[in-house]
Parts: sequence; C-alpha cells; structure tokens
Amino acid sequence: MRLAVEVPGVTFAPVWGISANTRAYYDLTEANAIGYVPRQNAEDFASSLTPEPAPAADDVANRYQGGRFVTQSWTPEDQRPRRT
Repeated sequence: MRLAVEVPGVTFAPVWGISANTRAYYDLTEANAIGYVPRQNAEDFASSLTPEPAPAADDVANRYQGGRFVTQSWTPEDQRPRRT
C-alpha cells in the first residue's frame, strides 16, 4: 500500500497482490511499476501435482476467475434474494 501512495508519477494503478505465476490470470504491469515484484511461481510445483481431467464446459466457470470452484456456491440471478 505504501508504494501505491509514495511512488512519484503514479496517480492510479489497479494492483493485484498475486504471485509471479507463469499462468497468472491478472497482469502485473502496474504492480511492477510501483515496485511490487513477487518472487514465487506456482509453476515451480506444477509437475508434482497429479493431473485431473478437465471438467465439462460450464458458462459460469468460464466467465469468472476461479474456474470450476466458482460454481460451488454460485446462485443464478433469478434465484437470488431480492432487496426491498
């Protein structure tokens, strides 16, 4: 947070505090510009994982970051409680 406020010439930057993952979902260009340089990459551990079959196509999982885990608690819009 301090870097986002103190770095000269930066007026606004959307910054994701994520690892330096090879297959990252977000771009770290703005974060690097203010001095945020992550050191860990999950790819270093990928070869030790047991591969799982790809899940069937799911519109919600494909649309939102989080993949198939998004649909575990997803409530379709027409089933959500309405505010009064």
